[in-house]
Amino acid sequence: MRHPDICRVLIDEDAGVTYHVMAYRELTDAEAMRVVRTYLLNTSPRKRAKRGMTVTIVTVIGCQPGL
Repeated sequence: MRHPDICRVLIDEDAGVTYHVMAYRELTDAEAMRVVRTYLLNTSPRKRAKRGMTVTIVTVIGCQPGL
């Protein structure tokens, strides 16, 4: 299976964190925000990114079945 090649960058200015969302197709604003929100909900507060960090999130959105 090939790796996602589309990168969407979201910046949380309040927290000082940059999120790179990797996907198989261009994501809408709502989709990219949903991916980051899901990441934050599934990450414990101790392991969340600190100010100035960059987080890369890989999603399967846009992946065609059977690849």
